[in-house]
Amino acid sequence: ATMARTGTSYDLVYDFGPNYSHILWIATNENGVGIVFDELCEDGMSTQRIHQEIITRCNVLGRPPDWIVCDRAVMSERRWAAQQYPQSYVQIMDSRSEQSILEGIAVVTNLLDPMVGDPKLRFASYLWDQTPRRGIVKCMALYRYQMQANGLLGRMPWKDNQHDHGCDDIRMWSVKRHGDSYRTLVVSRKH
Repeated sequence: ATMARTGTSYDLVYDFGPNYSHILWIATNENGVGIVFDELCEDGMSTQRIHQEIITRCNVLGRPPDWIVCDRAVMSERRWAAQQYPQSYVQIMDSRSEQSILEGIAVVTNLLDPMVGDPKLRFASYLWDQTPRRGIVKCMALYRYQMQANGLLGRMPWKDNQHDHGCDDIRMWSVKRHGDSYRTLVVSRKH
């Protein structure tokens, strides 16, 4: 169950995978803070069941999502989202800069821990209490950089194709919704 009020403006973001899809519902409050308030991350859900669950939860909210951010690698999901919610703004990570994992992590970092002011991205408290195997709180806690052979941390995050989809959702949403204003710290291979 969601804790957002009926009629609340929200975004839908999902990283689709045949066994480990992760879908997030994110509302932005009056102070401009994005709040992750619902998620769907059951293992092995069929595409049909995922679609039905998205429709059901969006119907409970009483309005379609304002924005839908999809994984660009799965065109059929982008088409489904556009057909199901023609009034929503359906987005993918289309530019090279938006696809950059390092730039995306910098945007997420700036939203979670800005240099000035309060965080602009939060997670509903009840998501901390829930214990889905791949819940967003666990995904964020498990997000680590790869260890190199020399024992030093590498530059890219470790992806196990299970727990990383929720983090990819956060990164994609952050870049599409806030990338231009929060891309103040970008790690470059040249430096």
